[in-house]
Amino acid sequence: MTESEYEQLLRNSLQRFRDLFEKREEIDVELVKLRQFMYATLNMVPDDERPRWETAIDDAVRKATASTASLADSIRRVFEDNPAYIFTLGGIKEKLLEAGFDFSSYKSNPLSSISTTLRRMVDMGELDARDDLDGVTGYIRRERPRKSRKTLAELVREHGDRKKK
Repeated sequence: MTESEYEQLLRNSLQRFRDLFEKREEIDVELVKLRQFMYATLNMVPDDERPRWETAIDDAVRKATASTASLADSIRRVFEDNPAYIFTLGGIKEKLLEAGFDFSSYKSNPLSSISTTLRRMVDMGELDARDDLDGVTGYIRRERPRKSRKTLAELVREHGDRKKK
């Protein structure tokens, strides 16, 4: 192939990429509309059939959104869905795969990416890491301490103290 043939190949590929991206945007809009329609229609289904349909819709939506969500967001979703469960690295990977997370764009080993993300989430205070007797690390969602609300008198007192300084 000559240089101009490669350029033509790139030109055609770039145009195809743009066309597909435009179609994807149209499909994304249609998916949002369809999802809203399904949840609205769910209210019309007989009560005894509703849980089955709701589960089917929720599963389909979760799989569709898992493939587009970031790894950290997908891991957060796993812990939100299982707040008191302790997951190992392999357990997280299994849950992500079940949810339809796409690892195909990851250059490194998926377990390595998951491990790095979990460590960052521990460092940021989102998760706790616990080692069992065999040295296997488990991860659990950290309970966030609730901030105590100050009374109006305390706020007024603090404000007055600041003014004096």
